[in-house]
Order: sequence, then C-alpha cells, then structure tokens
Amino acid sequence: MKNRMILVIGGLLSLALVSGVVQAQTVNNDPSTTTPAVEPPTTAPPNFARPNVPDDVKALIKSLQDARNQFLAQKKAELAKLKGATQEQRAAIREALQASRDAFLENQQNMREQLRTRLEELRKEFAANHQKLVDEIKAKVEDRARKGN
Repeated sequence: MKNRMILVIGGLLSLALVSGVVQAQTVNNDPSTTTPAVEPPTTAPPNFARPNVPDDVKALIKSLQDARNQFLAQKKAELAKLKGATQEQRAAIREALQASRDAFLENQQNMREQLRTRLEELRKEFAANHQKLVDEIKAKVEDRARKGN
C-alpha cells in the first residue's frame, strides 16, 4: 500500500514537471515576434444602430424622467420628515407617501401607454414606407449596373 502511494505521488510529480517544461518551451519572450498591444480608441465610434428618435417620443421620455425625478425628490423630503415625527405624524406621512406613489404609478402607466401607442404608429408608418424605400434603392442599384459604375 505504501509503495503504491509512493508510486502515485511520483507519477503526479513527474506529470507536473513535464507539463511545466512544455509550458516553458511554448512561451515566446522575443519582443520582435510578439504583437504590440492594441490601443483602445480615444473617441467613441458613431452609434449607427440607434435611429433618430422623433421629437414627440423624446418629449414623452423626458416627461417620464421628469416625473420620476420629481417623485423621488418628494419621497426623499417626506422620508426626511419621518425622522423627527411623532407616531401620528408618521402615519400621515406614510399615507401621503402611499398616495403619492399610487398617483406616480398611475401617471407612469398612462405615459407608457401613450409611448406604446406612438411607437405602434411609427412601426406602421415605417412598414408603409419600407417597401417604397426598398424599391427606390433597387432602382438606383439597377441604374448604376446599367451605366457600368
């Protein structure tokens, strides 16, 4: 049993030594053959994936953000009042916070629905104009092919 254990440990050590030698032989430390590090770009590439957003959609998004910021500021002010308040005042503040939250969520839901409606209109508009644009591009390509450009 002891001999077998020594044999297994010796085998593992020899494998470790062989793998270390193989690794040492595959490392290339010659600076003339290594590739230089790639410098990251200093400016952000243009975002071709993001289309131009219509002004009315931007306005809806801005109003959602403004409503959120207003709600958070109001919540922060109410929570600050909780610190020095009595039990009755705390209950009133909590009720006011809940009412404010409910109104905010209802407002957000209405604005989201407006946004969904507008986006659906834009999708329909795009679908209607899509084939016209494809046909125009095909005609331009065919004209260039006929002219030899």
